[in-house]
Amino acid sequence: MKTNTTHKPTKLVALMAGAALFGMVAQSALAAPIGTASGTVISNLATLDYKVGTLAQTPIGSSAAGNTAGAGTATPFTVDNKINLSVVDAGAVTTVTPGQNGAVHTFTVTNLGNTVQDFALVAANLLTGTVVAGNADTFDGTGLVAFIDTNSNGVLDVGEKTFIDELPSGSSVVVTVLSNIPLGLTTIDFSNISLLATARAGGAAGAAVGAALVNAGANTAGVDVVFADTVPGTDDIALNGDSSARGTYDVVTATLTVQKTVTPICDPADGNVNPKNIPGSAVRYAITVSNSGTVAASLTSLGDTLDAALLMDPKLNSGAMPATNCVSGNVANSLSASGFAATFGTGVAPGTFVAADATTAGASIAGQIITITYGSLTTANHLVPSATLAVGDYVTVFFNAFVQ
Repeated sequence: MKTNTTHKPTKLVALMAGAALFGMVAQSALAAPIGTASGTVISNLATLDYKVGTLAQTPIGSSAAGNTAGAGTATPFTVDNKINLSVVDAGAVTTVTPGQNGAVHTFTVTNLGNTVQDFALVAANLLTGTVVAGNADTFDGTGLVAFIDTNSNGVLDVGEKTFIDELPSGSSVVVTVLSNIPLGLTTIDFSNISLLATARAGGAAGAAVGAALVNAGANTAGVDVVFADTVPGTDDIALNGDSSARGTYDVVTATLTVQKTVTPICDPADGNVNPKNIPGSAVRYAITVSNSGTVAASLTSLGDTLDAALLMDPKLNSGAMPATNCVSGNVANSLSASGFAATFGTGVAPGTFVAADATTAGASIAGQIITITYGSLTTANHLVPSATLAVGDYVTVFFNAFVQ
């Protein structure tokens, strides 16, 4: 027969227990225990009052084996360890950008049993095509890890545990999952993941998760382990001592289009009347960057190396007649002292510019290499430079080159 002996804890023991739980409290919700704690010994004694004839006799107390006289002894049993838990997704997709490392998604694990337990944690990618909340999986993140983020900084720090240690009955803890998002993704990409929590033996805080549990067969006089998780999660089965849930990483990114067009401007024979691409002719390049994605992009620079058969026009010739003005560096037909023009706007780029669109900074050429630095690109119509290209916006840079 198993008996319970209660000792009053010393101050030192109480302080140590509080310190062991402190880290978990930061990320958990402590609640009232669920049901009678395992290991509790419940004892009951029945007493029979009776008479023989008209005379009252000495009451007989019960016993487990059967008692015929005297006070008897209580009949005890020990409350077993009910294993039950739940894993719940945070409830919202985690938005990420291509190339992001350590993207955070969270779940909540609740101990629905009647005993302090450890829980092993496994985060995994779901199969491509798996649908979660209407979003089909298209890619796998790398380096998935689940842990208890005790300082809530979104980073797995030294000393933070990749398992749940000593979670009291009725209490919950937030589990953080990290995933590294690959480059080359678009706004139609999703990564669906699962978190599986499996109950392990509790009883003492430690550097490693507790021992595996085995569902009991026949009832014993001691504390039996009983898997009572009757409601399965997304990726586990009932009555197996575990639970699971699924979550989603949603890629949001800028979708940039770079378009380069070329248009004949003039030639030395016909001027700007149906100009052809003959030696001595001028062509105009227009390079447009537009953003059709869901978030803004920060543009750094664009490089364009001209073919050896081309010579950049330092004055951005308009092509105006007469045909003799169709020469590189012609001041009379100049549209830009820098040789470049730029336009900025929302929607579809118009493909044209005015004199006030001549660049004053941010566009240059060295040898045959043209460099556009968007963070410093300015014109009289665009005095404040910005590298940010908002959703739906465009920037176009124009320059001429003469065919040699």
